[in-house]
Amino acid sequence: MFQRVKIKDWNVEVDRESTEQAHRQKTAGFATCSCSYCAWFRDHRAELFPNEFLDVLQTMGIDPTKDIEVYEAHEDPKWAFYGGWFHANGRLLDGPSKAVPLKIAPGEKRWRILDFSIQVNGKQDLAKADFPRPIVQVNFYGNFWTQPPNWRDRLKKQWNHWRAKMKGPSKPAAQIRKEKLSGN
Repeated sequence: MFQRVKIKDWNVEVDRESTEQAHRQKTAGFATCSCSYCAWFRDHRAELFPNEFLDVLQTMGIDPTKDIEVYEAHEDPKWAFYGGWFHANGRLLDGPSKAVPLKIAPGEKRWRILDFSIQVNGKQDLAKADFPRPIVQVNFYGNFWTQPPNWRDRLKKQWNHWRAKMKGPSKPAAQIRKEKLSGN
Protein backbone atom coordinates (compact mmCIF):
# COMPACT_ATOMS: atom_id res chain seq x y z
CA MET A 1 0.00 0.00 0.00
CA PHE A 2 1.49 3.30 -1.10
CA GLN A 3 1.90 6.02 1.51
CA ARG A 4 2.96 9.57 0.89
CA VAL A 5 6.13 10.58 2.77
CA LYS A 6 8.41 13.60 2.78
CA ILE A 7 12.11 12.81 2.43
CA LYS A 8 14.04 16.07 2.99
CA ASP A 9 12.93 18.25 0.02
CA TRP A 10 11.18 15.45 -1.90
CA ASN A 11 7.62 14.14 -1.77
CA VAL A 12 7.36 10.46 -2.62
CA GLU A 13 4.84 7.65 -2.45
CA VAL A 14 6.36 4.45 -1.08
CA ASP A 15 5.07 0.94 -0.51
CA ARG A 16 7.19 0.13 2.52
CA GLU A 17 5.97 -3.48 2.87
CA SER A 18 6.75 -4.49 -0.72
CA THR A 19 10.13 -2.73 -0.49
CA GLU A 20 11.00 -4.64 2.71
CA GLN A 21 9.95 -7.91 1.10
CA ALA A 22 12.05 -7.22 -2.01
CA HIS A 23 15.08 -6.35 0.13
CA ARG A 24 14.78 -9.57 2.12
CA GLN A 25 15.21 -11.48 -1.15
CA LYS A 26 18.30 -9.67 -2.50
CA THR A 27 21.97 -9.29 -1.73
CA ALA A 28 23.91 -6.03 -1.66
CA GLY A 29 25.15 -4.80 -5.02
CA PHE A 30 28.82 -4.90 -4.03
CA ALA A 31 28.61 -8.06 -1.87
CA THR A 32 30.27 -10.20 -4.53
CA CYS A 33 32.95 -7.69 -5.53
CA SER A 34 36.42 -8.43 -4.22
CA CYS A 35 38.12 -5.11 -5.08
CA SER A 36 39.79 -3.19 -2.24
CA TYR A 37 37.29 -0.29 -2.51
CA CYS A 38 34.25 -2.51 -1.96
CA ALA A 39 36.04 -4.41 0.78
CA TRP A 40 36.81 -1.14 2.60
CA PHE A 41 33.19 -0.01 2.27
CA ARG A 42 31.87 -3.36 3.53
CA ASP A 43 34.23 -3.25 6.52
CA HIS A 44 33.28 0.33 7.48
CA ARG A 45 29.62 0.62 6.41
CA ALA A 46 28.36 1.05 9.99
CA GLU A 47 30.55 4.15 10.38
CA LEU A 48 29.64 5.79 7.07
CA PHE A 49 25.90 6.46 7.02
CA PRO A 50 24.67 9.36 9.18
CA ASN A 51 21.66 8.67 11.39
CA GLU A 52 19.46 10.97 9.30
CA PHE A 53 20.18 8.85 6.21
CA LEU A 54 19.45 5.63 8.10
CA ASP A 55 16.11 7.19 9.14
CA VAL A 56 15.32 7.97 5.46
CA LEU A 57 16.05 4.37 4.46
CA GLN A 58 13.94 3.00 7.32
CA THR A 59 11.00 5.26 6.41
CA MET A 60 11.08 3.85 2.88
CA GLY A 61 11.50 0.21 3.98
CA ILE A 62 15.05 -0.02 2.59
CA ASP A 63 17.58 -2.33 4.22
CA PRO A 64 20.80 -0.23 4.56
CA THR A 65 22.91 -3.32 3.80
CA LYS A 66 21.13 -3.96 0.47
CA ASP A 67 22.38 -1.21 -1.82
CA ILE A 68 22.04 -1.58 -5.57
CA GLU A 69 25.49 -0.17 -6.29
CA VAL A 70 28.42 1.43 -4.47
CA TYR A 71 31.32 3.10 -6.24
CA GLU A 72 34.50 4.87 -5.24
CA ALA A 73 35.50 7.93 -7.24
CA HIS A 74 38.51 9.39 -5.40
CA GLU A 75 41.01 7.99 -3.02
CA ASP A 76 43.84 9.66 -1.28
CA PRO A 77 45.84 8.38 1.69
CA LYS A 78 43.47 10.19 4.07
CA TRP A 79 39.98 10.30 2.49
CA ALA A 80 37.79 8.82 -0.25
CA PHE A 81 34.62 9.76 -2.10
CA TYR A 82 31.95 7.05 -2.28
CA GLY A 83 28.55 7.12 -3.89
CA GLY A 84 25.80 4.62 -4.48
CA TRP A 85 22.08 4.08 -4.50
CA PHE A 86 19.16 2.12 -3.13
CA HIS A 87 15.75 1.30 -4.60
CA ALA A 88 12.31 1.39 -3.05
CA ASN A 89 8.95 0.49 -4.49
CA GLY A 90 7.47 3.93 -5.01
CA ARG A 91 7.31 7.03 -7.13
CA LEU A 92 8.75 10.49 -6.94
CA LEU A 93 6.00 13.11 -6.79
CA ASP A 94 8.12 16.26 -6.70
CA GLY A 95 11.37 17.69 -5.44
CA PRO A 96 14.72 19.09 -6.55
CA SER A 97 16.92 17.38 -9.12
CA LYS A 98 20.11 18.15 -7.18
CA ALA A 99 21.56 16.43 -4.14
CA VAL A 100 20.80 17.85 -0.70
CA PRO A 101 23.37 17.73 2.12
CA LEU A 102 22.43 16.01 5.36
CA LYS A 103 23.34 17.41 8.74
CA ILE A 104 25.68 15.32 10.80
CA ALA A 105 25.01 15.75 14.50
CA PRO A 106 27.90 16.88 16.73
CA GLY A 107 29.87 13.81 17.76
CA GLU A 108 28.00 11.56 15.32
CA LYS A 109 30.64 9.61 13.43
CA ARG A 110 32.42 12.92 12.83
CA TRP A 111 35.81 11.27 12.84
CA ARG A 112 34.73 9.29 9.73
CA ILE A 113 32.24 11.44 7.77
CA LEU A 114 33.45 14.65 6.11
CA ASP A 115 30.18 15.37 4.29
CA PHE A 116 27.15 13.43 3.07
CA SER A 117 24.36 14.23 0.59
CA ILE A 118 21.36 12.42 -0.81
CA GLN A 119 19.27 12.70 -3.96
CA VAL A 120 15.87 11.14 -4.61
CA ASN A 121 14.82 10.51 -8.21
CA GLY A 122 12.75 8.29 -10.46
CA LYS A 123 15.69 6.44 -12.02
CA GLN A 124 15.92 2.68 -12.06
CA ASP A 125 19.68 2.23 -12.51
CA LEU A 126 20.62 -1.48 -12.42
CA ALA A 127 17.13 -2.44 -11.22
CA LYS A 128 16.50 -6.18 -11.20
CA ALA A 129 13.56 -7.40 -13.26
CA ASP A 130 11.90 -8.89 -10.16
CA PHE A 131 12.05 -5.68 -8.09
CA PRO A 132 8.49 -4.27 -7.73
CA ARG A 133 7.60 -1.33 -9.94
CA PRO A 134 7.40 1.66 -9.91
CA ILE A 135 10.83 2.43 -8.45
CA VAL A 136 12.15 5.45 -6.60
CA GLN A 137 15.93 5.66 -6.30
CA VAL A 138 17.83 7.13 -3.35
CA ASN A 139 21.39 8.15 -4.24
CA PHE A 140 24.03 8.92 -1.63
CA TYR A 141 27.33 10.77 -1.93
CA GLY A 142 29.90 11.06 0.82
CA ASN A 143 33.47 11.99 1.56
CA PHE A 144 34.93 9.83 4.29
CA TRP A 145 38.17 9.74 6.25
CA THR A 146 39.82 6.44 5.38
CA GLN A 147 42.30 6.52 8.24
CA PRO A 148 41.43 5.72 11.86
CA PRO A 149 41.04 8.63 14.31
CA ASN A 150 44.74 8.56 15.19
CA TRP A 151 45.85 8.62 11.53
CA ARG A 152 47.90 11.80 11.96
CA ASP A 153 49.98 10.20 14.72
CA ARG A 154 50.40 7.03 12.68
CA LEU A 155 51.47 8.97 9.58
CA LYS A 156 53.94 11.01 11.65
CA LYS A 157 55.46 7.79 13.06
CA GLN A 158 55.66 6.30 9.56
CA TRP A 159 57.29 9.48 8.24
CA ASN A 160 59.82 9.59 11.07
CA HIS A 161 60.61 5.90 10.56
CA TRP A 162 61.09 6.42 6.82
CA ARG A 163 63.19 9.56 7.32
CA ALA A 164 65.42 7.79 9.82
CA LYS A 165 65.81 4.80 7.53
CA MET A 166 66.56 6.86 4.40
CA LYS A 167 68.56 9.76 5.79
CA GLY A 168 69.76 8.67 9.16
CA PRO A 169 68.64 10.26 12.42
CA SER A 170 67.09 13.69 12.06
CA LYS A 171 68.59 16.69 13.80
CA PRO A 172 66.67 19.46 15.49
CA ALA A 173 66.30 22.61 13.34
CA ALA A 174 68.35 24.69 15.82
CA GLN A 175 71.29 22.28 15.52
CA ILE A 176 71.14 22.39 11.69
CA ARG A 177 71.15 26.21 11.70
CA LYS A 178 74.08 26.28 14.11
CA GLU A 179 76.06 23.89 11.89
CA LYS A 180 75.31 25.94 8.75
CA LEU A 181 76.37 29.18 10.44
CA SER A 182 79.57 27.63 11.73
CA GLY A 183 80.38 26.17 8.30
CA ASN A 184 80.37 22.50 9.38
